[in-house]
Amino acid sequence: MTLKVSGDLIFMEHELVQALKEKGINLKLVQASAEELLVEITVLAKPGAKLEKIKVDEYGQVNCFVNAKALGGKANKSILKLLAKKLGTSPSRLEILGGDKSKLKRVLIAFFFAEHRPISYYLEILEQWSEA
Repeated sequence: MTLKVSGDLIFMEHELVQALKEKGINLKLVQASAEELLVEITVLAKPGAKLEKIKVDEYGQVNCFVNAKALGGKANKSILKLLAKKLGTSPSRLEILGGDKSKLKRVLIAFFFAEHRPISYYLEILEQWSEA
C-alpha cells in the first residue's frame, strides 16, 4: 500500500479497497492511513425479509435483507449489525450518514488496523465472503 501519495492513488492501491471492489462493491474513499481506512458505501435496505443476507447488485450497491421491520430504527440497527458481521468489524464502527428514514442509505465503514486486527484479518474475512 502506498501512503506517501495523496488522493485517489492511495485509494486505488489500498489492499482492502481492492478486495472490496473485487466483491463488486462500489465505494467512496473518505480517509486512508496506515492505521485506518474509512469508506462510504450505498446500501439499499430490504426490511422484513424472511432470510437475512447481503447481495451486491450490478451497480455496486449493497442490498441488505434483514428480518427487522422499518419501525423505530430497528431495520437500520439490523443492517449495521449484518454489514459489520460480514466485514469482520463491530457495528459501532459503522454509521448511517444519510437515509435514516429511506430505503437508500449512505453508510460509513471504519476499518481500524491494530495488532489483533491487521489488514490481513479483514482480507481473510473478505476472502470468505459469499452472497448468502
